[in-house]
Amino acid sequence: GGGAAGWTQTLKPGEVTITATWGGKSVKAKLVVKKAEVKSIEITPSQVVVVPGTYVKLHAVAVLSDNTTQQITPAASWVSDTPKVATVFNGGQGNPQANQNKGLVQTISAGKATISATWGGKTGSTTVTVQKVALKELQVTPFAPVLPVGFITQLRATALFTDLSTQDMTPQVSWTSSDPSVAAVAA
Repeated sequence: GGGAAGWTQTLKPGEVTITATWGGKSVKAKLVVKKAEVKSIEITPSQVVVVPGTYVKLHAVAVLSDNTTQQITPAASWVSDTPKVATVFNGGQGNPQANQNKGLVQTISAGKATISATWGGKTGSTTVTVQKVALKELQVTPFAPVLPVGFITQLRATALFTDLSTQDMTPQVSWTSSDPSVAAVAA
């Protein structure tokens, strides 16, 4: 039960019916497990250029011998060849909720790191380039909007660096409201 509910692991080729029951109602879903070999692993984005102290989510897809693809980000084994430049979250053993963060890269210092994902005996990789630049300005959009009561909007924070590059910092900045009784902001 709990966080592991609904997770299904395929074990051998065949067909099975999965039944979900709640509140006196049931629904059935057919699951077909086929034998297909992994041809390659593709990671997106294929090239990442960021600054130290930021996070980037990578995604892995397996290309199978029948030319179908399968999203395997939480199932793959992730590793960084240069953890002092960038580390990658590889989940928790037997913890499906922690595995949802697999592929999340944290940049540490300037340099290059190769991030690899392995699944089904194949490995794919991407290069993360961490540039050492200074923060010039932080911008929030939309700036000074006038909103009605009960309206919900998402603010975005963008960092402008000394090399004139920009990066979306929305999930990484600290958000606070000067008066939470007027407008609350999710940190």
